[in-house]
Amino acid sequence: MSKLFSLKKWLTIDDAEKYLTVIFGEAVSRTDILRLVLDEQLTLSANFINGAYAIHGEVVDIDNADSFMSNERSVGGVTYHSMMNDMLGDIRKVEGIDMPPESQPYRTITADEIRDGEFFNNREFSHIEGVWDLVMSGDNKHNIEHEYQYLTNGPEVTLMSLDGIYLEKPDGTTCNLQVSFDENEYQAGSQAHLNSVDALINFGDLSEDKISELRAETDAARDKYLFEKKNKKREDDYHSASQLPDDAVLVIRTGAIQELISRLDCAEDGEIINADDYPNGCHIADTSNHNIQELANKAAAQFERYRTGTPSKRQIAKIIFDSGLVFKKYGEPADEDYIERQFKSLWLKNRLCLKIPFFTVLTN
Repeated sequence: MSKLFSLKKWLTIDDAEKYLTVIFGEAVSRTDILRLVLDEQLTLSANFINGAYAIHGEVVDIDNADSFMSNERSVGGVTYHSMMNDMLGDIRKVEGIDMPPESQPYRTITADEIRDGEFFNNREFSHIEGVWDLVMSGDNKHNIEHEYQYLTNGPEVTLMSLDGIYLEKPDGTTCNLQVSFDENEYQAGSQAHLNSVDALINFGDLSEDKISELRAETDAARDKYLFEKKNKKREDDYHSASQLPDDAVLVIRTGAIQELISRLDCAEDGEIINADDYPNGCHIADTSNHNIQELANKAAAQFERYRTGTPSKRQIAKIIFDSGLVFKKYGEPADEDYIERQFKSLWLKNRLCLKIPFFTVLTN
């Protein structure tokens, strides 16, 4: 890992292409990176250069998601529960059934589901800035899929999403990106609508009378919009965004790149066993101490890659011990002293390098 890379907090996609090309020893393109993002193998982020507005909230399970009961909310004095019963009655009559039984009150979830089983409860409108990870669902996923298909000459993406753009920090802080109605060309009186009218006037074949009429209509709509905007809360002029702002730059955190490289290192190393896949432990068939030495060499190799300095023999023994999956011949857990006696500090001579492995070794 280069010293400059370790100092950076993020890379542009172009820089990430170059870096991963060197690391993998094969060409890595923007489409490769987008595919990894869509497959959720790599986390894509956005750097909000001039900041933006968002609604912060909390991510909860379905039991704690914001909701209301049908008999507790009404429209025009009529509860949702009553409306549902009336609708069921009409359906039953059409189907030839006399009268439906009264339906039970039902729960309607108002929180957005941002991942399977994860719901977002809106809480506080506020300003955000800096680098935020893109939650790969909703409009984020559709927008990235659209670019990927465009770059690979694939089919047009016609799916639509109403879920908006969700952002998160590595610590779990989550928010829903907002955009002003002033940027919505379908909002009468918005700046975006004025811009579309200007384009129509400049490039359309309109008479002077029609142009004057359009100008008068848009000026009046603009005055009305600005007056209403001035007399309401800031957040009431915003709604969920479907696109990142033009001044937001797509980036990849160096931490996310390191996580990707770590997973690939493990995937390529058939002797490394993921502890999550073997909750009761796993044993390598060869019972010689040669396995412990190889294990120590790999640990030391990845230690230098992801940490600072060269590890001592005791540090490597502790790393192996902390995995909790190394046993002696008859199933007795191996302690640090026992593990340390099974290998030599070859990396101090060869300056090999490591990432903390997860495995179990059967020893004598």
